[in-house]
Amino acid sequence: MSSRKSNKRTRRRRRRRRFNPAVIASIVLLTVLLVIAAAFAACTVEEISVEGNVHLSSEEVSEYVRNLSFGQNGLAAAILYGDHTPEQGALDFAESLSVKQTSAHSITVHVNEKELTGCFFLDGVYWYFDADGIARASSEEPESYFLENSAVFLTEGLGAAEAKSGMPVQVSDPDVFRILDSIHLFAETCEVRPDKVVIDEAGAFYLVYGKAQAAIGDGTSLMLRLDKLADMLSELSDLEGTLHLETYDGSQTRFVFDKSEKVT
Repeated sequence: MSSRKSNKRTRRRRRRRRFNPAVIASIVLLTVLLVIAAAFAACTVEEISVEGNVHLSSEEVSEYVRNLSFGQNGLAAAILYGDHTPEQGALDFAESLSVKQTSAHSITVHVNEKELTGCFFLDGVYWYFDADGIARASSEEPESYFLENSAVFLTEGLGAAEAKSGMPVQVSDPDVFRILDSIHLFAETCEVRPDKVVIDEAGAFYLVYGKAQAAIGDGTSLMLRLDKLADMLSELSDLEGTLHLETYDGSQTRFVFDKSEKVT
């Protein structure tokens, strides 16, 4: 009998010594939260490096990231904005950006800019379009975006009736964007961007370089004429007038340069 009582008392003591699982879980969770909170508190952003930007300045990108929710915290920014698409109207030239924490107090923002071909002026706004003629961005002041390492050029005579961000630019002949994209690729290859590209009323294209311009016609034999222009670009730099390549078909060895025909 005494043995049974002793066993009951032992079981009671064992039950009293057991820890409550809910209490243990709460303690562990609280500890984890405190550690996370401490880590976040120690990651205030003091330095932002920007890479991949051409048309956007590093200051613009840095300011944008700092103004994001938790953008002042390196750890939070890296978690929340590892793959971020800016809202329309903010950082128009950026397709996306990614934030990476590089140290406790510094982050690096990599910008993926929209692929732009050229721009045109319409109703007080410079609109930037891509190879498919989609309006990708706009700006009231283009000067800061025309950098030496950019092949984006101003286009005159496009005849755009309307432009909306993310929508095709309304023109009478959409094939014009195929020609402009070829000129854009030519400018990238030559590393010499035309000051502007002019399209006249007949649909003929002129590439303007300072006080000289090259007439390349309506887009037929386009690459052939651009290749020949690439060979002659250095000769145009000190000239004033028009180089006529609109009839070039690969067989000619002599070309007309009309000094009396000024830049369009």
